[in-house]
Amino acid sequence: MCAVQHSFDPGSPFGLKSQSLPTSRQLLFVPIGVAGGWPQIIVFAAVLKVLSAQAILTIACVLVAGLGWGAAAALAATAGGGVVLVSSLAYGAAFFWRSPRDAGNPGRALRTVLFAEAIKWMIAIGGLFWLLQAAPFAGNAGPMVAGFVVALTGSWFALLGKT
Repeated sequence: MCAVQHSFDPGSPFGLKSQSLPTSRQLLFVPIGVAGGWPQIIVFAAVLKVLSAQAILTIACVLVAGLGWGAAAALAATAGGGVVLVSSLAYGAAFFWRSPRDAGNPGRALRTVLFAEAIKWMIAIGGLFWLLQAAPFAGNAGPMVAGFVVALTGSWFALLGKT
């Protein structure tokens, strides 16, 4: 059996339309919002939902730290949650930067997701270690790590609902 299937299309030359995978040149001209037949807007909505959940949990952690331990602890919790928000934004940016090239190729799509996850975790862990060594947060490692961990759970809470 031939790998390329054909169907009748009266608008194309000779009435044939190829059903094969697009070439890399064709992928350069995929309209924004659609890559390979599945809408990227759904993925954007999921990333926005995760960012919203992480922001809400960061604000809750900041309020608890601020009321319980003062302004310095609230600032540290804000920094910990902010690192997670920045890393999630980097995930979304890396995904949208690479995903238009992945249409029709499951292996490349998996590589894109893993690449975006690697970027996210490098920024998250590197940012947390950097903040733990920063002078303004020297005595508030607990609230900072708590803000980081609580904000990380935002992605899990976002996945509980329907995307």
